[in-house]
Amino acid sequence: MPATFEDLQVLTSLARHLNAFAAGLKTVRAGQSEKKSAVRESLSEYFTGASEEFSASLFSEDDFNWLNS
Repeated sequence: MPATFEDLQVLTSLARHLNAFAAGLKTVRAGQSEKKSAVRESLSEYFTGASEEFSASLFSEDDFNWLNS
C-alpha cells in the first residue's frame, strides 16, 4: 500500500521530533563532559630491566617446596 500524504506528514513530524530529542541529548552530554569519566594513573617510570638491587630471588627454596606439597 503506497504512503499517503498524511502518512508522510506524520513521518516528517516524527523525524523532526526525534532529531530535536537527539540534539537535546547532545547538549546535555556536552555539559557533562567537564567531568572526568575515567580514573587515570599518574605518569611514572617503570623499570623492566635486571638490576643488582633486585637480583635476589623473590621466592626462597622453602616457598617452592611449600607450593609443591
